[in-house]
Amino acid sequence: MQPPPLPPKPSSPRPPPPAPAEPLKNSLEYRMLCVGVNLAWKKLDEYYQKTDQSLVYVAAVVLHPGLKWKYIEKVWRDRPAWIVQARRNVEDLWQEYASLPITEEDK
Repeated sequence: MQPPPLPPKPSSPRPPPPAPAEPLKNSLEYRMLCVGVNLAWKKLDEYYQKTDQSLVYVAAVVLHPGLKWKYIEKVWRDRPAWIVQARRNVEDLWQEYASLPITEEDK
């Protein structure tokens, strides 16, 4: 009696999976994947909305010499309202701190 064949090594090419019996968009797996993606997007959207409550993220990116506003405009290009609000928030933050006196201790 021979032992069962070993499974293929990870580097071995694998045959393509069989074609689905039904159109992919109608499959349960596809619908479940869509639900998961939409829930993940909703959660990410919640976290991005929290950046309105704390300017730390946007301020840190904008003040970073290698990133600045170009980075925000690139990663949020599909969310122009976020960019507008972020600019307002950073401007408000600047106005709040720009008039504070600088002491010798601060230098």
